[in-house]
Parts: sequence; structure tokens; C-alpha cells
Amino acid sequence: AILRPSLLDHWAQTANDCLDGKTPLEAAADPEQRIALEACVAQLETIFEPQDIGPAGEEIARPLREKLGLSTELELSEDSELRIYQLRWLDAEKLNDETLIGAFLAAHAFAANRAILRLGRELLRRPEKADSQAHFAFVHGVVARALGEREEALEHLRKCRELVIARGESPGFLVASELMILFRLQRMDEFMELAKDMRQRFPNDRQVIESLGMVMNAIRQFTEQNQPGPAPEPGVMENAPQPGGLWTPDSAAEAPA
Repeated sequence: AILRPSLLDHWAQTANDCLDGKTPLEAAADPEQRIALEACVAQLETIFEPQDIGPAGEEIARPLREKLGLSTELELSEDSELRIYQLRWLDAEKLNDETLIGAFLAAHAFAANRAILRLGRELLRRPEKADSQAHFAFVHGVVARALGEREEALEHLRKCRELVIARGESPGFLVASELMILFRLQRMDEFMELAKDMRQRFPNDRQVIESLGMVMNAIRQFTEQNQPGPAPEPGVMENAPQPGGLWTPDSAAEAPA
């Protein structure tokens, strides 16, 4: 299922057994139904978490909370008991560094994409608090994964790659993800330029060569199963060995300092 504003509007106007047969809109006007309504919306947000990022990175589900009068900015007090579904609504700018990092790591552990974006972006706005380049590379990689195949994801992957290279580590796994996003976005000039650059700069790097080979194999399978699209010139990634594993952003920065 794909999350759409029209689906949320329909849900808000449909009777719900968990709300004593009331619609969410009706329950919003009943103080005694407040906790039950919050639970229903939280469950909906959890189910559709992977789809709750629009083409421009906007929150598709946010207008529903606003329509029902539910909080979209959550502040923590010393005795707050934070639940996972609430991470996405934390007012990240008001969190101290320790709480922000802890909340971000919790969001990462539970793959709470919307919380990852809100908390991760705030972490990246605090460069003076970064423990090391590894810390920032890790955050960039996790945020990129949460964004999927979007323009902003490429920016985070590029920054992560630069930090990884600066640490003297292989950018191979990151390169694979960048190339696949560029291919799916049909940005073939950038695809070819990146592949050529990595091939020339890291001719003996096993991870880079394996990643280039993995991308080439994935593109061949894609073009065989779908309408043929512009394919990269084979010369850029020729003689690449078979890949040894699949990529995740965490692979490039698994142990932040």
C-alpha cells in the first residue's frame, strides 16, 4: 500500500471500533478518546513509516495530525517516558546533544525513517559536537538510507564518501549505492563520471572494484526484466570481479568513534 493524502482523509472520516465506533474526526472532539486516538494514529504512522516521505522529502502524514489537533512538536521533560513512535515528533532543535544522539541511535535501531531525518539533520547542523569524522559519516549514511532514491540522498552519500576517503577507508559500498540511484534517476553523465573517477582513483581497491561489478550486474538484470534504459559503457567497469555481499549505508561507517 502507498500512503496518500486521500487515503488519510478517508481514514479520518471512517468509523473505528477502537474509538467506540466514532470516526477519528469525531474522536478528536472528545477528550476521553484522546489517548485512544493518539494510539490509532501512532499505529497508522508505524505501518506506513517507509512511505511517509513525499517526493520532496515532505511528511505526508503530518497534515492528519494537524487536522485532528494532535501534537507535531514534542518536548521532553526530565520525567518523560519516550516511546518509539514519538521519536518522529521530537523538537530536535531543543534537545541537548546527549539526548539528540541517543534519540537518533534509537530511531536508527528501529528504522524509524521520519525520526531519522528529523534528528539526523539536526545532528549534522552541530558540527562542533561531532566526535570525529566517523561520527558524521555514520549520520550521513543513515540519513541517506532513510531518504531512499531522492536527490537529498545523493548529497548525503557524497558527503559520507568524502569523509570515508579522508579517513583512508574504502568508499566502495557507498559508490555502489550512489551509482544505482543515479542510474534509476537516469542521470547517466554523472553515473559515468563517478564510475570512471572511482576506477581511476582506486584501481587496486577490492571493495570499489567489487561494487562496480555489483552495479553492472544489477543493471544488466534490471534491463533484462524491464524496458531497456540507457546503460553505462562497459569499458568503465570491465574486468570487475563478482561482488561478495550486499550494501547498506552502515557498511561504510559501522563503528562511529
